[in-house]
Amino acid sequence: MMESPEGYFLLNSFKVLGGDKKPKLDDAIMQAQLN
Repeated sequence: MMESPEGYFLLNSFKVLGGDKKPKLDDAIMQAQLN
């Protein structure tokens, strides 16, 4: 998946919030890739 520190931070943050937020996780990944 994401190899950037920001990507790992986003993934870890969403895992802490809950694994049921996959759609928002996908949105976050797309936003991170655009930046």
